[in-house]
Amino acid sequence: MAPMTRRNSELLKKISTLQLKLAPLIPLPSGLPHSDFPTTLMAFHLLTEDQLDSIAHHYHQTTPGPWTNMYPAPMNWDKEFLAKHSSTTNATASEIAHRHNRRLSQQERDFVTDIMNTVEDLQHPDRTLPARRHGAC
Repeated sequence: MAPMTRRNSELLKKISTLQLKLAPLIPLPSGLPHSDFPTTLMAFHLLTEDQLDSIAHHYHQTTPGPWTNMYPAPMNWDKEFLAKHSSTTNATASEIAHRHNRRLSQQERDFVTDIMNTVEDLQHPDRTLPARRHGAC
Protein backbone atom coordinates (compact mmCIF):
# COMPACT_ATOMS: atom_id res chain seq x y z
CA MET A 1 0.00 0.00 0.00
CA ALA A 2 1.04 3.57 -0.50
CA PRO A 3 2.71 5.14 2.57
CA MET A 4 -0.16 7.49 3.42
CA THR A 5 -2.66 4.62 3.52
CA ARG A 6 -0.47 2.48 5.73
CA ARG A 7 -0.58 5.28 8.30
CA ASN A 8 -4.27 6.06 7.94
CA SER A 9 -6.68 3.17 8.49
CA GLU A 10 -9.71 5.44 7.99
CA LEU A 11 -8.47 6.32 4.52
CA LEU A 12 -7.97 2.63 3.75
CA LYS A 13 -11.55 1.91 4.89
CA LYS A 14 -12.88 4.73 2.69
CA ILE A 15 -11.01 3.46 -0.36
CA SER A 16 -12.25 -0.06 0.29
CA THR A 17 -15.80 1.28 0.51
CA LEU A 18 -15.38 3.14 -2.77
CA GLN A 19 -14.38 -0.15 -4.43
CA LEU A 20 -17.68 -1.84 -3.56
CA LYS A 21 -19.28 -3.34 -6.65
CA LEU A 22 -22.69 -2.05 -7.76
CA ALA A 23 -25.27 -4.32 -9.35
CA PRO A 24 -26.65 -2.89 -12.58
CA LEU A 25 -30.17 -1.55 -12.53
CA ILE A 26 -32.43 -2.90 -15.29
CA PRO A 27 -34.78 -0.32 -16.80
CA LEU A 28 -38.51 -0.99 -16.69
CA PRO A 29 -40.32 -2.67 -18.33
CA SER A 30 -37.24 -4.37 -19.83
CA GLY A 31 -33.93 -3.59 -21.42
CA LEU A 32 -30.24 -3.30 -20.77
CA PRO A 33 -28.61 -1.21 -18.05
CA HIS A 34 -27.47 2.25 -19.12
CA SER A 35 -24.06 2.16 -20.82
CA ASP A 36 -22.63 4.57 -18.21
CA PHE A 37 -24.09 2.71 -15.22
CA PRO A 38 -21.20 2.65 -12.72
CA THR A 39 -19.70 -0.68 -11.68
CA THR A 40 -18.27 0.59 -8.37
CA LEU A 41 -19.18 3.20 -5.79
CA MET A 42 -16.07 5.17 -6.82
CA ALA A 43 -17.22 5.16 -10.46
CA PHE A 44 -20.62 6.43 -9.27
CA HIS A 45 -18.99 9.40 -7.53
CA LEU A 46 -17.00 10.17 -10.69
CA LEU A 47 -20.00 10.39 -13.02
CA THR A 48 -20.34 13.70 -14.84
CA GLU A 49 -23.47 15.81 -14.67
CA ASP A 50 -24.31 14.86 -18.25
CA GLN A 51 -23.90 11.16 -17.46
CA LEU A 52 -26.15 11.49 -14.41
CA ASP A 53 -28.79 13.28 -16.48
CA SER A 54 -28.62 10.58 -19.15
CA ILE A 55 -28.90 7.79 -16.56
CA ALA A 56 -31.85 9.52 -14.87
CA HIS A 57 -33.60 9.79 -18.24
CA HIS A 58 -32.83 6.12 -19.06
CA TYR A 59 -34.53 5.04 -15.83
CA HIS A 60 -37.61 7.23 -16.34
CA GLN A 61 -36.69 9.78 -13.67
CA THR A 62 -36.64 13.03 -15.66
CA THR A 63 -40.10 12.91 -17.22
CA PRO A 64 -42.87 11.38 -15.11
CA GLY A 65 -44.44 8.32 -16.69
CA PRO A 66 -45.92 4.92 -15.79
CA TRP A 67 -42.52 3.52 -14.75
CA THR A 68 -41.16 6.49 -12.77
CA ASN A 69 -42.30 5.34 -9.32
CA MET A 70 -41.80 1.62 -9.93
CA TYR A 71 -38.05 1.73 -9.15
CA PRO A 72 -36.75 0.82 -5.67
CA ALA A 73 -35.98 4.46 -4.86
CA PRO A 74 -37.41 6.98 -7.33
CA MET A 75 -35.59 10.28 -7.52
CA ASN A 76 -37.31 13.14 -5.75
CA TRP A 77 -35.25 16.06 -6.83
CA ASP A 78 -35.79 19.76 -7.04
CA LYS A 79 -35.52 20.18 -10.80
CA GLU A 80 -35.35 23.98 -10.57
CA PHE A 81 -32.44 23.79 -8.12
CA LEU A 82 -30.57 21.19 -10.20
CA ALA A 83 -31.28 22.76 -13.60
CA LYS A 84 -28.30 23.92 -15.63
CA HIS A 85 -28.41 27.70 -15.61
CA SER A 86 -26.64 30.06 -17.95
CA SER A 87 -23.86 32.17 -16.51
CA THR A 88 -26.29 34.76 -15.15
CA THR A 89 -25.23 34.21 -11.56
CA ASN A 90 -23.58 36.78 -9.32
CA ALA A 91 -20.15 35.19 -9.84
CA THR A 92 -17.84 36.86 -12.31
CA ALA A 93 -16.37 34.92 -15.22
CA SER A 94 -12.93 34.96 -13.59
CA GLU A 95 -14.37 33.58 -10.31
CA ILE A 96 -16.08 30.76 -12.19
CA ALA A 97 -12.92 30.01 -14.17
CA HIS A 98 -10.83 30.01 -10.98
CA ARG A 99 -13.24 27.61 -9.26
CA HIS A 100 -13.10 25.12 -12.12
CA ASN A 101 -9.52 25.52 -13.30
CA ARG A 102 -7.51 25.87 -10.09
CA ARG A 103 -4.26 23.97 -10.21
CA LEU A 104 -3.49 21.49 -7.47
CA SER A 105 -0.72 22.34 -5.04
CA GLN A 106 2.26 19.98 -4.81
CA GLN A 107 0.84 18.60 -1.57
CA GLU A 108 -2.52 17.95 -3.25
CA ARG A 109 -0.80 16.29 -6.25
CA ASP A 110 1.20 14.07 -3.87
CA PHE A 111 -2.01 13.14 -2.05
CA VAL A 112 -3.80 12.23 -5.31
CA THR A 113 -0.77 10.20 -6.46
CA ASP A 114 -0.70 8.38 -3.13
CA ILE A 115 -4.44 7.64 -3.37
CA MET A 116 -4.06 6.33 -6.91
CA ASN A 117 -1.15 4.11 -5.82
CA THR A 118 -3.29 2.76 -3.00
CA VAL A 119 -6.16 2.04 -5.39
CA GLU A 120 -3.69 0.24 -7.67
CA ASP A 121 -2.46 -1.79 -4.69
CA LEU A 122 -6.02 -2.71 -3.74
CA GLN A 123 -6.85 -3.72 -7.30
CA HIS A 124 -3.83 -6.04 -7.44
CA PRO A 125 -3.51 -7.64 -3.97
CA ASP A 126 -1.31 -10.40 -5.40
CA ARG A 127 1.54 -7.93 -5.89
CA THR A 128 4.02 -7.76 -3.06
CA LEU A 129 5.68 -4.67 -1.69
CA PRO A 130 9.26 -4.14 -2.83
CA ALA A 131 11.82 -5.42 -0.37
CA ARG A 132 12.84 -2.73 2.08
CA ARG A 133 16.43 -1.86 2.57
CA HIS A 134 17.85 -2.17 6.06
CA GLY A 135 17.18 1.01 8.00
CA ALA A 136 14.44 2.28 5.66
CA CYS A 137 11.12 3.40 7.20
